[in-house]
Amino acid sequence: MSRQVKHIEKNKAIALYLSGTSQKKIAIELNVTEKTVGVWLKETKARRKKYSQDLKILGARFRILVDDPNSNTQDIKNLAISIERIENIWYKEIM
Repeated sequence: MSRQVKHIEKNKAIALYLSGTSQKKIAIELNVTEKTVGVWLKETKARRKKYSQDLKILGARFRILVDDPNSNTQDIKNLAISIERIENIWYKEIM
């Protein structure tokens, strides 16, 4: 399976799982093993956890900067851009 095909299949598996399809049904539909589906979902959950942690940290920093009257406007903009990038990365991975 090529990298691109694998990525497409993995994204289909994630979408199916998020819509409530069982791992077994996903495996049958995508013609892969249940173990493969499990690995894909485990990887996705780990990345999602990391992104969530990163967003919490950046969100806390953002609130501190916004509340500080001495904050540099550019620092706030840069932090907002970082948050948006992480959100976009996650959105692309689940779509």
